[in-house]
Amino acid sequence: MDSKYIILESNDHHEYILERKVVIVSSKLRDILRQPQHWLNKHEIPKIKLDINKNLLEKIIDYFEYKYKYENSTNNFHIKLPEYDVKDIIPLLELANDLDI
Repeated sequence: MDSKYIILESNDHHEYILERKVVIVSSKLRDILRQPQHWLNKHEIPKIKLDINKNLLEKIIDYFEYKYKYENSTNNFHIKLPEYDVKDIIPLLELANDLDI
């Protein structure tokens, strides 16, 4: 059974509930969700614990939502790109590479 929602947890224990379709823009997270240990109880929402802090996780979630919404859009002229602080760029690029997004 595929849950409609997924919980992403930061290493500082902040949890975010997202729609599965948004989370699986990351092929790494999609593969993790295919593993049976995330389905301990068919009535529970699967949780993925990530070794990143709350601030980076929030930015990655922003990008997941952006990518899900606009990936196949044919009208990209009025898209507002997510804004990131310069100090976060390198960690975000490394994380994006690790999550395969």
